[in-house]
Amino acid sequence: MQFQNEGQSDFDGIEPVLRKVAAGIRRRGLEVPVSFLLEMHKPLSTVAFNALLISRPLAILLMGRAGAKDLESFFASRRNVDKLLELLREQALPGV
Repeated sequence: MQFQNEGQSDFDGIEPVLRKVAAGIRRRGLEVPVSFLLEMHKPLSTVAFNALLISRPLAILLMGRAGAKDLESFFASRRNVDKLLELLREQALPGV
């Protein structure tokens, strides 16, 4: 996977994954702690992406090829982190 700069995002491919992750977080009632951790670690998303590239074989072993690819795609752009936070906020306050 090639690094994508902040101006580009392959959001169309990752959107279903983000929605699935957000639904799982909501189902477990972890919106607030996950939002807090994502906000706190958002500046490190580039570091996480590079660490995932280095540890790709381990990620594939633990999560399978599709899971590792989805995780890399998530951290490839900070916009994906922002979109997950937005989805968590939408789901937390559906009537607002």
